[in-house]
Amino acid sequence: MTRYLVAVDAGTSMIKAVLIGDDGVVYGHSDAPVVRDNQPGLDPNQFWKTTADVISTLVSNHADIPLHGVVVAGQGDGLWMLGPAGRVAERAYLWNGSEGADVVTKWSASGVIDDHFGLCGTVLWSGSQAALWAWYRDAFPVEAKGVTAAFCAKDLINYQLTGVIATDLTDASIPFLDLATNTYSAQAARLLGVEDLLALCPPIGESGQLLGSVTAAASLATGVPEGTPVFQGAIDVVAMLWGSGLGTPGDVLAVLGTTAVSMTVTSDIRPASELSGATLCVGEGVRLRVMGSSSGTATLEWYMNLAGYQGDDRYEKLWADVRLGQEGAELFLPYLVGERAPILAPHATGTFLGLTPQTDNARMARAVTEGITHALRWGVDAVLADDTSHSLGQVVLAGGGSKASDWAGQVANCLGVPITVDGRADLGARGVARAVFGHVHATQSRDDVVTVSPDYNHTAVSHRYQAFRDAVTTLSPLWSGDHTGLDPMRKDSDVD
Repeated sequence: MTRYLVAVDAGTSMIKAVLIGDDGVVYGHSDAPVVRDNQPGLDPNQFWKTTADVISTLVSNHADIPLHGVVVAGQGDGLWMLGPAGRVAERAYLWNGSEGADVVTKWSASGVIDDHFGLCGTVLWSGSQAALWAWYRDAFPVEAKGVTAAFCAKDLINYQLTGVIATDLTDASIPFLDLATNTYSAQAARLLGVEDLLALCPPIGESGQLLGSVTAAASLATGVPEGTPVFQGAIDVVAMLWGSGLGTPGDVLAVLGTTAVSMTVTSDIRPASELSGATLCVGEGVRLRVMGSSSGTATLEWYMNLAGYQGDDRYEKLWADVRLGQEGAELFLPYLVGERAPILAPHATGTFLGLTPQTDNARMARAVTEGITHALRWGVDAVLADDTSHSLGQVVLAGGGSKASDWAGQVANCLGVPITVDGRADLGARGVARAVFGHVHATQSRDDVVTVSPDYNHTAVSHRYQAFRDAVTTLSPLWSGDHTGLDPMRKDSDVD
């Protein structure tokens, strides 16, 4: 008999839910955009309401199907808090926020970033939980004293569903996880000066294990029957890896989502040799090296609004312009909210370079999309540098941006190798469902999959990628928060 799960993927831009069976078939889908306002971060109560509404729509459309449980994947990092009496805090601060930029700049200048990387294998950035907490504690001292728990987005949803305060290994990996023991590192917390945050971090469980059951209040909000099991989920990028069926060292999953992410699996529990990116614990003896650029589809949306691309066919108009703009050497550095990997540059800014009288909207559109692609390619280079074979295996491109065939072609041209585009919707939801059903590492057959190879634009795109890397090296001294020339690309020897 088929077992059915409600699997939720609570992202930065969209909240999606699917009804999926243990046969791998998706029987229903519901989604809604994340509600944002003009304040930093977002309203976590509204985030929960949107999630509950998405689940309710899905469940009501399939009321005749008995549910085995609920599982959630979600955007990682950030600062999601509970206050006195378990009340949800008024604001949550996100992984791509810049509130912690000055904190990170100080940590970087003093060598704390380097030392912490040696313990936990992650370069902390402005939107990492520790940096956000250090900022929040100083900016809102009264509110900070009332915080009773700090966790991530999917943990907040699980709390609203069950009343249980908990997290899993993938979300707990940043900022405090000891890679050797898979437990919180008190030494790392002391190094960062945030021991008080460590005291707020929840117990760590494993993805797929039973967490609790749906409460009466959550049942009323979501339509899921009271008492339905809720299983522990995972950070969305790990869930997407599981959903893609990848897992061999050298294989790369690249995601063109709100952020441009590149990741590969490694069995080496030691911190990576290069000071870059994040290390997530996926399970016993398995680690995921992740390069999550701060740029992605959010950067593209910024440019489209700025340039006046409007209407239902605005994407078609954009990509038509990109195709017309292949000539020229214009570059765009897509760092509108700083950068976190593979370089740490919290005060980096977006930059157009190489503009001439021949530059037009088409060339600028090409430069913007290509700039995001270059950031993605740099991440691929970085995760491969951590693999002992240093060889590129299968490359799978996923995420909302991968649905644009022109963008997928741009990625293939930049990498110089054929890539597989996995256009299946709800890859993260599929991944956490697989965790519950007990075959996380099994390879599933795929639909909606195509292979894209480099074309005649490959050489030009490759040349512009090298120019992109050179431009970042040249401009990075200007991105110091105190404008003293601190280079965010420095090596350990550069700090006294």
